[in-house]
Amino acid sequence: MLGDFEECTEITSRIQRQPDLAGKYCLMKLEQNTVDRSPIPLISPNEIEIESPRWGTCFPTTCTQEDVREALNNFLTEFTNGTRIGKVESCSTGKKGRLDWMDYLMMWVYN
Repeated sequence: MLGDFEECTEITSRIQRQPDLAGKYCLMKLEQNTVDRSPIPLISPNEIEIESPRWGTCFPTTCTQEDVREALNNFLTEFTNGTRIGKVESCSTGKKGRLDWMDYLMMWVYN
């Protein structure tokens, strides 16, 4: 994976008259174009199930998941032969949400 989760999510900057800049760590699933690339000619690439690698990197919190996917697909198109981002699986700012009374109740019940 490229980038470090904690390093990414700790990025903050205040810019005068602009929204605060912060980082979010996004985890993507890479897909390889497997047309005519079967290692065994008798087996169709669609019959081989191989887990796709995942790639994590840092983006500004102002980017949407579609922005992330599009930017990385543009990059991969330039430097690879058929690899692309299939899906942005998740993005996290590392900030934890506040717990409400129902959360505390469930923790007490299941404790």
